Parts: sequence; structure tokens; C-alpha cells
Amino acid sequence: MKDLAALGLISDFITKFPRKASEAFESFLPEQQLEIIEQLPASSSAILMKRVNPDIAAQLLQQTKSVIKIIKASDPALMVRILLRIEEKARKSILDQLPASLAKEIEGLSSYPLDSAGSWKYDSMSSILAIV
Repeated sequence: MKDLAALGLISDFITKFPRKASEAFESFLPEQQLEIIEQLPASSSAILMKRVNPDIAAQLLQQTKSVIKIIKASDPALMVRILLRIEEKARKSILDQLPASLAKEIEGLSSYPLDSAGSWKYDSMSSILAIV
């Protein structure tokens, strides 16, 4: 999939048809998903991460070399629900590589207790945004 024309076509498909693209993406094997994520522009990978099963997204973020680029291209509130599925030590390692302001924003959003209105707010909004 290293053909630039093919990557452009796939990126356009993801942008124009994010729901269909994420459904197709989830049908691939994990190794194939990782290969795709690493070759796409960060903006396209961020669209997929927003829409795929958060557990799949968390696994991919832990494995990809593009993790920082993808997080930077994503909405921090949407990234929180994925990052919270990653073991704390690995999550801290990822956050340490981010610009301080972005890491602080993500940490702030993830600090809401799970049963609080703040937690409901960002988790529900990310679910609603993923549907749109």
C-alpha cells in the first residue's frame, strides 16, 4: 500500500465516508490495521481512531510509531476515551512525548471520576461526535 495514489484515494475515502471506512478498517487483521495506520496521513488515521472500537484504537495507538502524530491530529476529548483503555505506565509514556499543553489537557479530561458529570460529558460527547 505504499503507492502514493492509493494512499491519497484511501485518505479521501476516509474523509468522505468515515463510517464506511471505519467499518471496512475493522474487518482487517490487526497487523493489516497497523500497516494502514502507519502509512496514512495522521489526519486520516485520527478519523479512523475516532470511529473504530475504542479497544482496537487503544491497541493500535500502543503499537504504532505514529502515535504522537495521530494524537496531535485528534480531538483531545476523543483521545481520552481511547487512552484510558491503555495501561497507566504505557499511557504515561505516550503523554510524556506530547507537547506539555496537550498532555495537560488530556490529563485534565481524564481526571474526571467515571461516575461524575464531567466524565459523562466527555464520553457521551465523543460517542455522539463519532456517530456524526
